[in-house]
Amino acid sequence: RSGFQLQNLTLDLIVNQKELSLSKFVLNTKNSGLQGNAQMTYPSLEQLLNAPEKANLAINIPKFHLSAKDAFVFQSTLEENTYIKALSDKIIDGKLKVSGTLAEMTFENTALNWGKSTSLVINGSVKNITQLDQLEYNLDEIQFKTDSTDISKFISEKELGISIPDTLILKGNFKGTLNKIVTKSQLITSEANVTLEGNFHNKDTLAFDAQLDVEKLELGRIILNNKIGPLTFTARASGVGSS
Repeated sequence: RSGFQLQNLTLDLIVNQKELSLSKFVLNTKNSGLQGNAQMTYPSLEQLLNAPEKANLAINIPKFHLSAKDAFVFQSTLEENTYIKALSDKIIDGKLKVSGTLAEMTFENTALNWGKSTSLVINGSVKNITQLDQLEYNLDEIQFKTDSTDISKFISEKELGISIPDTLILKGNFKGTLNKIVTKSQLITSEANVTLEGNFHNKDTLAFDAQLDVEKLELGRIILNNKIGPLTFTARASGVGSS
């Protein structure tokens, strides 16, 4: 299609009764690029078709950079979306390393960066990724960093009547399902340090048990009210009810 420029595509492909392998893969367009290797092994093609979740996977993409501008070429209406348009202002780059099976996939040092100030690092595992009702995750490490400049591209301080903290770091571990989460996490910003430890369930009944520790929360700066000073407190809450 006009506007899309495929500059380079090379690969070595092997497909047989026990293996599907993609190596020396290099893809470059005008705005994006990707290189890496992927392999899937299985006892037989018949078993792959009947039970794909049992096939062994190994994906290693040590380097990629992506631009939403390439997507606009194929779906021009995306450019009308305020958030996607803002996303296209910077390149998304990073690396991806996945191993295991579709029944249980392990992510090792997977990283995404949006420009120089916003990043996400993930280590952990996900089970039953093809069956959302049985999805389970055990994310040993999540670390997300950003700053007020990047956040303000998606959130209007003026409309909300707030001041976004200059820096923000969220890190911790998360374990559970779509209806249950257990976490020990920390939010560190230029306006506060917040630690949350607890669990939340929302299936047949709603249940939670958590402790929240807040240190030097500059609430007055955030809500633009200089009459409110720094707040430090610990809160413990638990409960059960209907969802």
